[in-house]
Amino acid sequence: MPTEGHRHRATSIYKQCNKRFKGNGGRRDRGRVAATPGHSSGPVRATAPRPVRAALAKQARAVQQQRVQDEKRGRYGLAPQLVLVLGVTAAVDAREVLPLLAAGGVEAEWQRSEEGGYVRCLVGVPSARPHRRVGLLALARDAPIEAVLDALKVVDTVLLAHAEGERMDTVGERCCALLRAQGLPTAVGVAVPGNAMEEVPTANDRQRPSAHALQHRSPYRQWARQLAEASILGPDDKPVRVWPVHSAAQATAVLQYLGQCKVRLVKWRAYRPYLLVEKVAWQPPTEVDGHPSGGMVQLSGWLRGAATSVDRLLHLTGIGTYRVRHLTTWAPPPPGLHGMPVETPSCTSSGNGRCAEPLDSEAEPEASDMESATSEERAGVPVTEAYPREWPERHPDGSLEAGDDSDSDTTEKDDMDAAPLSELQRRAHDEMLFPDEVDTPHDRPARERFARYRGLQSLRKSPWSAHDHLPREYGRIHRFENIRATRKAVLAEAESGEARPHTWVTFTIERVEAPEAACLRGHQWPLVATSLLPHENRRTVVHCRVQRAGGASPVIRSGARLCFHIGYRRFVGRALFSEDNAKCDKHLLERFLQPGRWSVASLYAHNMYPPAPVVLTAAEAPERLLASGTLLGADTDRLILRRVVLTGAPMRTHKHRATVRRMFHNPEDVKWFRPVELWTKYGRTGHIVEPLGTHGAFKAVFDGVIHQHDTVCMSLYRRVFPPPWDDSAGEDESDHESAGVS
Repeated sequence: MPTEGHRHRATSIYKQCNKRFKGNGGRRDRGRVAATPGHSSGPVRATAPRPVRAALAKQARAVQQQRVQDEKRGRYGLAPQLVLVLGVTAAVDAREVLPLLAAGGVEAEWQRSEEGGYVRCLVGVPSARPHRRVGLLALARDAPIEAVLDALKVVDTVLLAHAEGERMDTVGERCCALLRAQGLPTAVGVAVPGNAMEEVPTANDRQRPSAHALQHRSPYRQWARQLAEASILGPDDKPVRVWPVHSAAQATAVLQYLGQCKVRLVKWRAYRPYLLVEKVAWQPPTEVDGHPSGGMVQLSGWLRGAATSVDRLLHLTGIGTYRVRHLTTWAPPPPGLHGMPVETPSCTSSGNGRCAEPLDSEAEPEASDMESATSEERAGVPVTEAYPREWPERHPDGSLEAGDDSDSDTTEKDDMDAAPLSELQRRAHDEMLFPDEVDTPHDRPARERFARYRGLQSLRKSPWSAHDHLPREYGRIHRFENIRATRKAVLAEAESGEARPHTWVTFTIERVEAPEAACLRGHQWPLVATSLLPHENRRTVVHCRVQRAGGASPVIRSGARLCFHIGYRRFVGRALFSEDNAKCDKHLLERFLQPGRWSVASLYAHNMYPPAPVVLTAAEAPERLLASGTLLGADTDRLILRRVVLTGAPMRTHKHRATVRRMFHNPEDVKWFRPVELWTKYGRTGHIVEPLGTHGAFKAVFDGVIHQHDTVCMSLYRRVFPPPWDDSAGEDESDHESAGVS
């Protein structure tokens, strides 16, 4: 009998195991071995002498101080803060709101255009910083959309003025849509006196409510709700604050808020030097070697954004690009409200022909760029034997030869440009329901009609050379080997320059003719000038991601004449729309800009580095906002493929075999397109076996059971390019007729 209290325990299972190491040194070192004192695996680095280390620390401290100083000048600097006043109700004229706001400031200075459509007021803010000034800009209600967009390119704050008790009208909705499309800076709302709402107490009343209490009143909450419904703010933005303006004290409060509020950083213009031109001076031309040369124009204003130098080209929005002869930087004015630049400039730089950027934006044509690819390069591509080796001729309007690239039935010879609105709407609707489907012509063999198209086994995997069969325009444009590396290097050097931001500068541009100078001196709307970055005056293929604007937008087809607002540039051009597909190197052409989805617009234009906003308007009616988006950049190797889908109906089916008709009209076409793969709308794939009869029917076999109600399709592809630019019209003209927007 076992002894009481004795138990047998299996030592192999229940053996006590103490924790060996409780420290975390091994986990912290992760297997690294401590270095042996006196030995080093790398090169011996000598310690810099003390004077050198002191100099390096001084340089780093100076750079940090300059950065902090630039940030402070962006808010409290000598350059006035630009505020654009927009009237968004029918009873409010922005030019009449400026006197109400100026009554709360100190010693306002006024400047008006000749016709009075553009008013600018420079007013001081009565605060602890007497040198703080606010520049108020106001445009007439009938101002063109280009003037509003140009003002939005440079202002820091937008003041939305409305009459109390009134709702936003169509002009106000258009302004809000432009704010959202161009890039919204800091937005503030003001309520001007009206008759439909009870009188708000003035500054003389003892029990005047605070501005915070006024925000909770019903009319102001309703107005803030209207601004939110106008979609000018994003989902994460704070509501727009509304200020009443009934007295000088309330106007002073608005100016003080504008002077101390946090200004939203607009990233796309942070690294670009730009200015709002405030003074224009004309110097008559002189004779050089007995021949009269163009005159010179001096453009003065406060430089904003980034630094610039004299060796960069100067671009005037909507006018053109000029070479800078002299760049004068004036000394900062003394502390005070109306201190203007002194008579003696602090620095004057002369170009002396050292500008590396040419004014001619086109490249020299090279014959090697137009050579076709060899047969070895196309060996792996399922392509028909009759694929051409030359690009077809174009008509003067930029379209391809009629019949060679038509997307509709050949019996319809009417031009899409002259088609009425109902016809364009019908075609756009059919394109949405049956994309890329084309009927085979009866009076012409399909092998001739689609001779320039090829079949692809896989749109994503099949190769397609980006340098094969290029048009003549590719010999006149610039192609970048690595646009991303170029952009990175250019932006890294953009901070250098003798003219620093928030200083008063004067650009002297040369070779300006008398009519252009008269246009500059008598400009009726804000004149915006910007210094171009390197390689931004070179013409290339530019791509933009755009989305059609909401509301009753007209029909927009590929190749239509549109007015493009890309960053600081404004020009008229023709673009091709394609799908925005980042998973494939080949992108299908979209014949119409369809609503509810993003598309990519490709066109020949001057290079510009992203990011930058993109706004599309109709060329013949610029007040109509068509689409908006952002700039993708330059890429000449982007493949845009036009797809045509030939359809047929199964006449007889038996399991995975079928007899198809109505796709072709003769057996020769069936034999010609026999290597191309077939597919159905119910997900089957197959190929042509043999022709049947003399009317274009054929036998086909598929990878599964084919049904009688299915549709047999064949896809053919061809690379297309943007329409060429018009040299005679000029790039920056906006008064052309559009043929594709109705």
